[in-house]
Amino acid sequence: MENNHRCWAGKNGLDALKPNDIPKPEFNESNNWMLISIRRFFCLLVLVLGLHHHSLAQERTVTQQLWLDFVADFYVGDIGLLDVGLSFNQWAGKRNEWNEIMITPIYEMYPSYRLDVFAGVLFSRVKQEPELITVETRPIAGFRFNFSTQRNKAFIRYRFRYEWRHFQYNFTDSTEVYNRVRNRLEANISLTQENYQKDDNLYLKVDFEIFTNLDSPPGERFVNNSRTRLGLGYRLNEAWRFEALYTLQLSQNNLEQDGPESVDHIFRLLFKKYFFY
Repeated sequence: MENNHRCWAGKNGLDALKPNDIPKPEFNESNNWMLISIRRFFCLLVLVLGLHHHSLAQERTVTQQLWLDFVADFYVGDIGLLDVGLSFNQWAGKRNEWNEIMITPIYEMYPSYRLDVFAGVLFSRVKQEPELITVETRPIAGFRFNFSTQRNKAFIRYRFRYEWRHFQYNFTDSTEVYNRVRNRLEANISLTQENYQKDDNLYLKVDFEIFTNLDSPPGERFVNNSRTRLGLGYRLNEAWRFEALYTLQLSQNNLEQDGPESVDHIFRLLFKKYFFY
């Protein structure tokens, strides 16, 4: 594979390459101190947010959701990657009250070791409540910064994502447009191998994401405010990944005026396949 640096920096590119394919970044004591500090920050963040969400759950509605994701990644030569995701989500035990189907094709490019850029469109159909269905078309654009430890045992990323949301409701032909940005800090840490890219590897995945509506939020059953995610992933080989994740989400029911806020417990399974050409 030529110009491997273009794929090494990316979220999916670095997962797919073999250890020998990955260039070694420059490393010094200051970088080591910085990465150790970030990893400690993640551990502290999970603990603090867990205690915070526990206290909030005593004052808010509590829901459980089940998410099932299938992702196919296609490398486009040595210049980028096409990521296509298909998601089936539902309110556990209350599928007729809320469920969601999404398909999201996103194209990623890697201009440098540390920077990824991406753009795509999300299409979704959501049953917000028994008599209300929304169809959304959501153009997406953003970037991602990537950092790694010396031996690539851990990868830490910051992602910015802008969303231009177009809603249609089943009771009207008009389209409502909303703008939203998302900021996420995440880490993948190898647990059973010295290098995150090695096969037969179990890894820890943790991240925290904040949602900011630039307009008044749309009429949705779950208007997202923040997500804290923790789980395990398994790299079988360069072509297959599996993840089991738990997400603690803070949201609000915006279908009602001054609707109640809720703490949502989301259990997610993800299956990912890479295709090389």
